[in-house]
This record gives sequence, C-alpha cells and structure tokens, in this order.
Amino acid sequence: MLKKIFGISAIALCAAGAVACSSGSTSGTGEGTSAAADASTGAEDAQAHGTPLAVPDISADMKAKGEKVDLSAQIEKYKPLVKLAEYKGVKVAKGEVYAMTDEELTEELDMMRESFKKFEDITESGTTQEGDALTLTAEATLDGQPYEDYTLQDQYYEVGSQLIAEDFDKQLVGKKANEDFEISVTFPSDYIDEELLEEGETSLNGKTLIFKSKISKIERPSEETMNDDWVKNHKEDLAAYSYDNVNTVDELKALIKKDTDENRAKSLLQERGSEALSYVISQSEFTSYPEDELNTLKEQTKSNIQQEYEAYKDMMSVNSLEEYLKNAYEMEGESALDDYATQQAQQYLQNKMAVTLIADAAGIEIGEDDVKALGDEMALYYGFDSYEAMQKQYGDSVRESAVFEAIYDKVVSYLGSESDPSLEPEEGSEEMIELETPAETGAETQAETSSAG
Repeated sequence: MLKKIFGISAIALCAAGAVACSSGSTSGTGEGTSAAADASTGAEDAQAHGTPLAVPDISADMKAKGEKVDLSAQIEKYKPLVKLAEYKGVKVAKGEVYAMTDEELTEELDMMRESFKKFEDITESGTTQEGDALTLTAEATLDGQPYEDYTLQDQYYEVGSQLIAEDFDKQLVGKKANEDFEISVTFPSDYIDEELLEEGETSLNGKTLIFKSKISKIERPSEETMNDDWVKNHKEDLAAYSYDNVNTVDELKALIKKDTDENRAKSLLQERGSEALSYVISQSEFTSYPEDELNTLKEQTKSNIQQEYEAYKDMMSVNSLEEYLKNAYEMEGESALDDYATQQAQQYLQNKMAVTLIADAAGIEIGEDDVKALGDEMALYYGFDSYEAMQKQYGDSVRESAVFEAIYDKVVSYLGSESDPSLEPEEGSEEMIELETPAETGAETQAETSSAG
C-alpha cells in the first residue's frame, strides 16, 4: 500500500494516499467492467487459517459527519469536463482478509505488555543483565581514531537488543554503574553495513572497534502478569490505544479483536476501491482540466523540484537545475520539467475530478467533522500540534487537502463495497495494462486506453 503523502504549502499532487500518484493497472477484458488484480489484502498469509471477514455495511459512513461541506461549485465546474465511466460493479481481484486468530491476539498482548513494562532503578545496587535499560556512553575508536558512527553519548540502550553487535551486548552483562570499562568488538570478514557504505564510509568487515564505556544508569524491568490488576494499573497506557474504558483482560481482548477485525475489513474495501478507481479513471474521458487548478499544481511541482535541487545539489555535486533534472529525473532541460509538471497535475486532477463526481452521483457527503479528522491525521503525520496549527502556517491549501482526503476515503470505500471481486490474481496479472503518464490531450489517450481493453 502506498505511503500517504499529504500536500501542504499549496494544493498537493498526492493526497489521501491517492493512487493518482502512481501508475495504475487496468484490465478491460471479460464481460462488464473489470480492473487489474493488483490488490494486497494485508497480512493474509499470516492469517491463512483464520475465518474470512465479511464486507462491512458502510452506508452510515457515507453521510456527512458534522455540518455538510458544500461541494456544489466544484461539481458544476468538473461535470462538463469529464465523461465518467460506469463505476458500480467494477471487477477486481479476489482477496480476503481474515479474523484475528488466538495466536495473533496473544502476540498483540505480549507486545503491549512489553511496551508498557515498568522499570526499577538499580543504579546504586545492581550489575547489568540482559533486558536491562541503560544510560550508556560508549566512545568508539577504529585503529586508535574516533569512529563517530558507532559512538553513543548518554544514550538509552537495552542489553540484548544487539543494535551494535551480539558480542557488544554480551560484554555489557555484569557491569556496574559509574565505572570505566572497555568493550572490544571484531566484526566478521563478511560484515556489511549498507548505511555506512551509502554514506561513503569504510566497511567494518574484519575490523575491530574499541568502545571506552561508562554506564550512568541501570533500570530493570519488573515482571508483570497480565491480569485484571495489570489492566487497572495501566489505564493511562491503554488510553493511548483508545482502550481506556476496559477494566478486565477479557474486555481488553474482546476490544482488540473487534478493532482489528473492523480495520482489516475496512482495509479490504479500500484496496478493492483503489483498484476500481484506477480502472474507472482509465475508462473515463477527460476533455479538459480546470485551468486555475492545473496551473497551480504545475507551479507547485516545479517549486518542489526547485527546493529538492537546493537541498541536494551539494550532495549530488551538481551545479545547475538542468544538471539536477538530468541526474535525478532523467529529464533533458527545463522544457521537460514543464511537460512532467503538466502530466503530474493532470494525473492528480483526474483523480480529484473522478472522485468528486462519483461522490455526487452516489450521494456521498462529507462534513466538517470528517475534514477535521483528516486534518488531525495530517497534523500528526507532519509533526504539528494540531490541524489548526498547520492551517495557520500553510493557509487554505491545508483545508483543500483535508477536504479531498475526506472525499477520497469515502469514495474508495464505497467503490470497494460496490465492486465485484471475481478476478483470479493470475487472470488480472496476465491482462494488466500499465497506465503511464496521463494524456496531455486528455480524452485522446484515455480513448486509446479504453480501446486497448
């Protein structure tokens, strides 16, 4: 599944994790409407022996939450520009998600207990053992010279984590706090640290690092049994997972399973819907694009690439934007950048226009609460304190992204619920047609794509 990329600082080219930002796949064979079998059903392999989940009823979710957002101006603007293909009953790949198994529930509870564990400070009275959490300084040297990449300065370190090497952790065991000691680690002759090599550093294969070390704090995890008292003692921790209303282990188990199954079922709808949307777009005709939005998107793309150039020119040893375009994008000159920006803008607008018109035709609504929820998600993703803080910094474009995100999520779920998951994976993969960049002339290439099916 694609990573979500939200647009800020102007209208985005990629929003809501939209498939607009990647090449889609279509299949136009067989009776009725069909889409390529390209959906993943999450952790299906891990749940091969579970019970298949039913598709949830999402009819209530299609109504606006909070005061309804008026999209009539956009709808009227887009309608004359698009001949929308049939969007109901699109054939998509078979795929199922499975109910959470007892084994998976146990693993989830074990991870939760591990993340909630409490530590006792034994700095003054104990020696280190595996599982202890240390505040550790370990100054690494290679051939007598400082080696900063592996140096720790008053850093949290769990004994047994093997973040440096297994032998490093073994030599940490049995140490006291506030005493100087050395650790010697010789790396295997076939040792490869990809990150160091990418940074142009020398490989450590066969080399020995010496760590001049000192522990300033030792904390030991307490042994806790997960019972009803454990639930009560971790009320605040559980609240962070929205499990603050549980009082017993059985209630916690039931809620984890319920949430997991609901999320898996909704994810299946999203996967089917994304696949269906890609197909619908490929079969629709886009006769033109709103000039104001198209130009804004083009300029934002160019601005983003200009910022990339400024950020990476020294690292890439390039002296001009033209040279950067050639090395990073295989573009020949700024005229190629203009073509690229146009293609990206058109591709984004195809998604936006199709999603908006499907929402109108299907009676899908969004409300201010929907927008706020997506805005909060955007803020969390970008490290802002709130949706309002993002709006203050970036202006109206943040709301535009949140509005489209809200529409997109609902439309994709709707398309997933209305799709026909009857294609075999091998059938879809054999008949896939790659959607490359969108047509500069819109309808002409879309018609070619349709006829190819």
